[in-house]
Amino acid sequence: MSVLISDEILRAAQISETELKQEIAILLFQKKKLGLSQAQELAETPMIEFQQELINRGIPTSDITNIDSFPLRGLPLYISPDFDVPTPELWGSFAE
Repeated sequence: MSVLISDEILRAAQISETELKQEIAILLFQKKKLGLSQAQELAETPMIEFQQELINRGIPTSDITNIDSFPLRGLPLYISPDFDVPTPELWGSFAE
């Protein structure tokens, strides 16, 4: 499928074709309609530049926006016995 946007519309918006693709990609990423790599591909911009543009606009580049929903949150911390200064209070039930 192709979408045609006339040069007249681009001139009226004072935007280039490249800038329009980037704006659409950012909007779709922000609305969670596209993942990061798909949005970057649509924007036809190198990944690092696309991520920097998202950061400049205050748009989180990670899908993890709520650390409390991270699946490994709350797992007990294990400190290896080979740790330089092992402390029993950090070992918890693993010390046994």
